[in-house]
Amino acid sequence: MTTFKYSLEDYAFAESEFYTYRRRLADYVVRLSDAAALLREHTNEVTVAGVGLAPQPGDTPVIDGPGLPGSLDIHRTLECYRGAYQRLRTTWDGLNPAQRQGLRSPPSGLPTLRPVDG
Repeated sequence: MTTFKYSLEDYAFAESEFYTYRRRLADYVVRLSDAAALLREHTNEVTVAGVGLAPQPGDTPVIDGPGLPGSLDIHRTLECYRGAYQRLRTTWDGLNPAQRQGLRSPPSGLPTLRPVDG
């Protein structure tokens, strides 16, 4: 007889943790993409707030330097995202079939952060 070792509360926690890190990474993608777009479109006039000289007054585009994630932040969040995914899969596998009824199963593989069309 197989013993199932996780509860619905364990799965809810693991799912919450996974999607929290996923949202954080998606936020990083948006902030970095916005900064990249400003650099591409306004290279000659964009300034970066919080770094070096103060931004020029007026309508010049400004990148929020302190608002951008640092490489260490990205690295830590990626590691947490991967770990949370493993915990989510492990917890799902530890639920019995009756407990899984009505629950959203975890993704079959670690999902990328590609934008969803629609």
